[in-house]
Amino acid sequence: MKTFAEMRKEWEEAKAKMKAQAADAKEEKGEQPEAQYEIDFNVEKTGQRKPVSGYDCQQAIMTVAVRQKGKKLEDGGGMVMTTDMWLAPTIPAMQEQAAFMQRYMKKLFG
Repeated sequence: MKTFAEMRKEWEEAKAKMKAQAADAKEEKGEQPEAQYEIDFNVEKTGQRKPVSGYDCQQAIMTVAVRQKGKKLEDGGGMVMTTDMWLAPTIPAMQEQAAFMQRYMKKLFG
């Protein structure tokens, strides 16, 4: 069994190794600096409701657009993702799970 400190150390070492490998690969290829991107994020409720697993849920549409910084999507290209989701009211058990994961991540990553 590993301690949180050991897990954190392994994570940091792996992250540093990946950064070094990425920098080496760029030097070998003589690549230009990476382009910068902007993300547009929008969530709109549709007003539709339905029961999901016994909870009264409402539908929302989420749209995420990724585009080159300073350019319109039409000019520089990019990606648009649209998805729908059904939002439930606050569920105490889910809050407990989220609180646990937050405490775990704080212990793991400091």
